[in-house]
Amino acid sequence: MADFLKNGSRHLNYERTERMRRILTEKASKGLEKLHSLLPLKSRQASLDEKGRSLYLTFLKTFVEKGRAMTRDEMKEYLQARVRRLM
Repeated sequence: MADFLKNGSRHLNYERTERMRRILTEKASKGLEKLHSLLPLKSRQASLDEKGRSLYLTFLKTFVEKGRAMTRDEMKEYLQARVRRLM
């Protein structure tokens, strides 16, 4: 009887876990859809050429790391350094 209760409990925990996973997956999917509609980073990035995409990613990286957007001088410096590397 104890084994039955233990296994039954495991089964209920598994079902509960699976149900929560599905709910969280649905919520995450809806959240990502909303995020993409408010902040379409991937589609914007895809619309850029390589140079623009590189600047865009650096811009976002600076925003995350420093908590602010790149200044115009920082963007200019980045692009000039990139041109020097290509020469």
